Amino acid sequence: MKKIISVIFITIILNSCGSVSNFFGGEDIDKDRIQGDRISILSLEKNLSSDPQLRDNRVIIPRAVKNSSWSYPGGSIDNSLHNLVGPEYLSQTAKFNIAKGSSKNAFLLSSPIIVNGKIYSLGSDSKVKSYDLKTKRKLWQKDMSIKKEQKKEGFGGGISYEKDIIFVTNGFGNVLALDANSGEEIWKINIRIPIRSAPIAFDNIVYVISHDNQVFALNSLNGEILWNHRGILESASVLSSNSISIDGGLVFVPYSSGEIYAIRSLNGSVVWTDSLSRTGSSTSLSEINSITARPVTDNGRMISISHAGRMISVDISSGERLWTLDISGTETPWVSGDWVFVLSTNSELVGVSRNAGKIKWVTQLEQYKNEEKREGPIRWSGPVMISDKLFVISSHGVAAFISPQTGEIIETNKIPGSFFIAPVIVDGVIYLLNDSGDLIIYK
Repeated sequence: MKKIISVIFITIILNSCGSVSNFFGGEDIDKDRIQGDRISILSLEKNLSSDPQLRDNRVIIPRAVKNSSWSYPGGSIDNSLHNLVGPEYLSQTAKFNIAKGSSKNAFLLSSPIIVNGKIYSLGSDSKVKSYDLKTKRKLWQKDMSIKKEQKKEGFGGGISYEKDIIFVTNGFGNVLALDANSGEEIWKINIRIPIRSAPIAFDNIVYVISHDNQVFALNSLNGEILWNHRGILESASVLSSNSISIDGGLVFVPYSSGEIYAIRSLNGSVVWTDSLSRTGSSTSLSEINSITARPVTDNGRMISISHAGRMISVDISSGERLWTLDISGTETPWVSGDWVFVLSTNSELVGVSRNAGKIKWVTQLEQYKNEEKREGPIRWSGPVMISDKLFVISSHGVAAFISPQTGEIIETNKIPGSFFIAPVIVDGVIYLLNDSGDLIIYK
């Protein structure tokens, strides 16, 4: 199994369109290339502990429901799915390759989407592919790279679905609308800024976040830019493919600066803003403010977590902060009823009261392949709630079911490959995409 560790991508943000000309046909490819180093994520926070005030509080999970599609990277427009019907235990039924996996210079970041019995993927080579899940047959593919020799430069971005259209972004700054059935190009624009976020299409508008902390709202019918908003430039960020959340006519935009904005979808005006950065951080890594997890909106609240070590709950209408927890995380929190479950950068799975913002339990997952020597860092992805149990997967090929009531590890299973992308659940089936681009299906 390939040795892959969780990474931070330290990027130099370039301020003008000309400064990213290498992606868009400029003369000097090396001169203006976004530079980066891969470094291990170390412990960024002190150990978490449960709050004794919640000792007698019961964790009640909503009844599991069966979803018929996964149209967005977070499964829904608000990234809130509560509890999904799925298998009680893992039984592998299929495995086949659907995307170009990670390599030394390019990374597989995009979550696949599933609609109408088809799965769509975006590989590290900027190729979009569609497969029939029943026959495993490839239906079509679309190459989004500009030049053959630049394929490794365009990794990142993502895909989403709305009204029989697949929307795609990549690191070249391309935004494409493709016919979901044929792969035929409907429209294409280039914003001349690298894009690392997945597009989110809703109500005839497509939203994308650029590498320099701008959000663009595009007409989903023709690609026309309707409005854009600019956040604060940030020189360092965590390599990821995050995306926005939409609720109540507001777009919740996470930036790598640690800022999060609530913006009106109709005109781009700012309703409120908050910051998830922290002052007085103990390490240089904890000063990276990036919000790589998707914001979650549910029942009038928005929940977001940053790499810098802050998790917040905010009233979506007023912007009033309801509570704050000092937790560092890069994975999207999972809301289920009155509880929030989240992975920390210290490989802790944490159960939090959604109303009080207090910790019910903390479960320490494996941090290293060799715990004694602290070698071989392990990255966990998730969680998702499947038939009343939390489910997480890891970079060292382990899947675990965990009790949402107590945090007890119920069962662990070996799974083939390294995993950095959270599970996808559709029609009671678990779909896992490993770092080699293999899709593993469990029923």
